[in-house]
Amino acid sequence: MTNTDRASLELFPLTLRNAVDRYVMPVADSITPYHVLKSDPKAREMKHVLCMALDHGVAVVAALDPQDPKRLRAVRLTVSVDQLKTLPCPDEPRLTREFWMSQRPAETEKMEAVSWIIHQPGCEVYHVRFTYSAALYHLHQEHPDIDGILKRAWTSIDLAREVRWATYEKSLSFIATIEF
Repeated sequence: MTNTDRASLELFPLTLRNAVDRYVMPVADSITPYHVLKSDPKAREMKHVLCMALDHGVAVVAALDPQDPKRLRAVRLTVSVDQLKTLPCPDEPRLTREFWMSQRPAETEKMEAVSWIIHQPGCEVYHVRFTYSAALYHLHQEHPDIDGILKRAWTSIDLAREVRWATYEKSLSFIATIEF
């Protein structure tokens, strides 16, 4: 947090969890997360802005509810949309379903929570952030268990639950498994 005015703060989102009645946004420098009520008329718009902030690693300026200082009433990016950079897409023609089925998972499995999943239009690869890893890892749409891995990854985000995960032996930045 860079601004001490409680009505409006600059926040750096770490993830965005989907709860029954709200979106919960843990942020850097705060133990208690912020939230957007799904019943708020601007909830969909705010969720979109928060997802863009997470996709591009930028902060948001947030207006807070005076009655509930952890409730977001409005958010905007700290940079213009024109300044957002896209991540390089590591897709290649050889990365087919058959290619992934022939790969072997690496021996070491790590325990960690998924913090965010980024998917850029036109890219066949999901970029996956884990809580403690500085690097982005990747999950290809042709992976044989793409639906299961994505479901477990989103569950990890929403429930702040650690998962076991591994990369491939020959493609260390590509995810082979995510399991509970």
